[in-house]
Amino acid sequence: MDNAEIQRIITDYHKQLYANEMDNLAKIDKFFKKYNLLRLNHGEIQNMNRAMTSNETETLVLISLPKNKSPRPDGFTGEFYPTFK
Repeated sequence: MDNAEIQRIITDYHKQLYANEMDNLAKIDKFFKKYNLLRLNHGEIQNMNRAMTSNETETLVLISLPKNKSPRPDGFTGEFYPTFK
């Protein structure tokens, strides 16, 4: 199996996953088992599906700030926040 085939299978899997079409899951499960790919455990799945906290949202916003531009009129740039240099 080449990379293009693997990419096609994974793409098809995600299209079906997000479209709630569950008719091809057996084939996809067989693929994951055949290649012994890692899977999330139940706790990891729950963590990924939970709502983000306001602190996590703020952290993501601060990380994405441009370092040399001020997003607000106060003049503070992303470099002002020492945790995210």
